[in-house]
Amino acid sequence: MTRSAAFAFASAASSAVREGFSALKIAPFDGVSWRTGDPRALRKAVSDGVARVAAVRAAVGPAVDLMVDCHGRFQRELAIEVARELEPFALFWLEDLVWADEDPEGLAAIGAAIRQPIAAGERELTLEAFFPIVSRRLAATVMPDVKHCGGLAVAQKVAALAEAGRLWVSPHNPAGPVATLASAHLAATLPNFTHLEYAWGEVAFRAELLDPPERIVAGELALPAGPGLGARLNPDVLAEHSFDPLAE
Repeated sequence: MTRSAAFAFASAASSAVREGFSALKIAPFDGVSWRTGDPRALRKAVSDGVARVAAVRAAVGPAVDLMVDCHGRFQRELAIEVARELEPFALFWLEDLVWADEDPEGLAAIGAAIRQPIAAGERELTLEAFFPIVSRRLAATVMPDVKHCGGLAVAQKVAALAEAGRLWVSPHNPAGPVATLASAHLAATLPNFTHLEYAWGEVAFRAELLDPPERIVAGELALPAGPGLGARLNPDVLAEHSFDPLAE
């Protein structure tokens, strides 16, 4: 990895903090695949990911909550090794070292072997799918996604299940402003809520997709006071930025 890759992570993280965000989630290991068949390439990809985490922590300081999303790219032994390498960076959580639905036994073994909290659950599609995560305490933070877990009603039930198990909830939300509003309304009702994921810095017109526009104040989403979700899509902005794949 060139130094520029770690610098880019650190630069983006610093910009978000300057805008008022007090928590960050990064995905530094997307170049990793334990199935690579090339141990040297795997070790380099892991080292590159660790270097990105180190660069971000050095850039934002110790007061910012730092989460690392691993997108299920490890298997249990490698996950444990990497988690131990990351201990000096005081992570708020490690997310999806392995996928909970693919390898629950592996996730349980990882949780027993490492010191950092684990977050999981973004891929679960039903209330029942969350039960083993909560009942076996496979994660300290459960991450229902309102777009595909069954909507707000099921997400609330997942959160209640997590509360009964003394677990945190952080809605999974790498999404646009409508899903973000829905997730924010859910979060506002939860006593065991921690953070709401927000897709920072993607497109300049994001806020204007809603009427009234999406408003972030000091790193927090200001909930609109209107009926329903509190805002509606802005058809003029949608038309301006529409995309027809058949026209390409």
